[in-house]
Amino acid sequence: MKRKIKYITAVLCAASCMLAGTGNIFADNDEPPELTETVQDAEQKETDITDISAYFDGVIASGTCGDNLIWEIDNNGVLTISGSGELYDYKATVDVPWNRYVNEINGVILNIETSSLCSDIGNCAFGMLANIPEIIIPEGVTSIPESESLFPYDLKKLVLPSTYTGDLSDNSLINELVYTAIEVSEDNPIYSSVDGTLFNKDKTKLIQYTQSAEKPNYVIPDTVIDIDNAFSGASYLESLTISKNVEIVNEATYIGDFSEKGMGRDGMYSTCKAVHVDEDNPYFCSVDGVLYNKDMTILIWSPPYRQGGEFNIPETVEIVAPGALGNSKYQSIHIPNGVTTLGSFAFSRIKASSVTVPASVKNIYTGCFLSSQNLSKVYIENGNVEFAARVFEGCRNLKTAGTTGSECNIELSWTDKIPDNVFYNCSYLTSVTIPDTITSIGSSAFKGCSSLKTIEIPDSVTVIADDAFSECRTMTNIYVDNLEGVIAGSNWSAPKAKVTYSRGIQIEELSEYSYSGEAYTPLISINEINTADGTVIRQLSDGTDYTVVYSDNVNAGTATATIEYINGYSKLPSKETHFTILPKSCLDLAIMPIADQAYTGRELTPDLTITNN
Repeated sequence: MKRKIKYITAVLCAASCMLAGTGNIFADNDEPPELTETVQDAEQKETDITDISAYFDGVIASGTCGDNLIWEIDNNGVLTISGSGELYDYKATVDVPWNRYVNEINGVILNIETSSLCSDIGNCAFGMLANIPEIIIPEGVTSIPESESLFPYDLKKLVLPSTYTGDLSDNSLINELVYTAIEVSEDNPIYSSVDGTLFNKDKTKLIQYTQSAEKPNYVIPDTVIDIDNAFSGASYLESLTISKNVEIVNEATYIGDFSEKGMGRDGMYSTCKAVHVDEDNPYFCSVDGVLYNKDMTILIWSPPYRQGGEFNIPETVEIVAPGALGNSKYQSIHIPNGVTTLGSFAFSRIKASSVTVPASVKNIYTGCFLSSQNLSKVYIENGNVEFAARVFEGCRNLKTAGTTGSECNIELSWTDKIPDNVFYNCSYLTSVTIPDTITSIGSSAFKGCSSLKTIEIPDSVTVIADDAFSECRTMTNIYVDNLEGVIAGSNWSAPKAKVTYSRGIQIEELSEYSYSGEAYTPLISINEINTADGTVIRQLSDGTDYTVVYSDNVNAGTATATIEYINGYSKLPSKETHFTILPKSCLDLAIMPIADQAYTGRELTPDLTITNN
């Protein structure tokens, strides 16, 4: 860098001398003299910007941006990148070397020989350049990462070369360019474009509609068969006309995957008011601007700005597709009995204040009611419905939950189980009333309920999944109306919570017994008690609730009774209790007289008789 600065300084000096009429300042050779004066702090990395206004060639800043790439900004505001290979992976705007010139840059030229523009999916190399009208991807490029921040959000035009063959269907990069006209080289074997909208080569698949700001009322060409994921982010779309040959709208829905994207999720943030379908289309139809499959068993999309204070889903509908009513403005929505499936995000961000999910519904998918801020009442009539994650996430007015008739914000017809994921990330939930019909609490049932501080578990519950209370960061107390040990896994992934059991087992202390020479098996009294006041709830029965095995219970000393709990108490750990067998007192013994013995000349040892009086 020192040498570069010295050279530039020398050139400036030479120019100054020539303007003053000076002759050959370099004597008889072409090399400038070695200069010793340097600019302070000039010793920087090779990749740093050369911030010298060398206006002789129009370059105001330059540097490196790849192993074999250099960049230059001319005094017209054009950023030119030249060389070969990939760009460096710039993960943050501050790391991009031309970021400091963002207000001056009004054009980009890529003179690059490479097959891959860059490798990192998070690259943001050009994302900050709001003043550039277009980017032309050079010939030879076959790969561009799916980076949402690689290009400016409001880029006017993106030109793809004939060599680009990467997958652009449901591509995050393309989905972000909702205001961008996409132009494709006529020689590209995979893709084509018409008026800025991206198609496959033969125009049977509409890949991405990007011109909603300029053409808000779009009629799909007759050549198109597939429009799956084509309208992601089409913010300004106001109306859509589906032509007679379209066969595929929500492909995942037709194969039974209701957690994937759908037409509704793609158009959730559009201003669309109506969808129209050519009457000759054999696959789809529309009624009052709402899109259905032909026999109206699937509600595909009710555009978010469709007019009407209430919406009654037709009785024929069985499936509400992913995102179908997302962001809708209806004040009330009626779901008929007969609907079996509510797809992912189907009712997310709705304006309605109450919803009844009928008994016919068997599955509710991810984020179904996500961020529905007005929703203050939900009735779920099927106690065995299966929930995916995040169903009520972000619903700020759903604060209480309980069984039918509880007057809680969420009323569920629970039978014997709190389903997996039912309140996953229901971050505004503060109170849950669990009925005494519940026997198990499912996996992640209360995961992420960050406002739930206490919960009471009735004695009917015998199973709680390990992660039932995972990420309940403010939960401090779990009150269990049962015996410690009956429910495994305490404290069920709520590390800060104190678990208090309202019931306990009381084993009456056994008395001391005197040695009798026979095995002693005393009767053991076991009670289930209220831990608060010690009152007996139930007396356990030997042979029905527990069994006892005795050991060391003949001779004087400490005897053991091992209690094994069975049947309804089988999850309790075994318990040992002890009792003492006392030695026989001498006062209770009689030593019988020894009869006189005849002299034998030997030592006499007659038998001694001791009796128990």
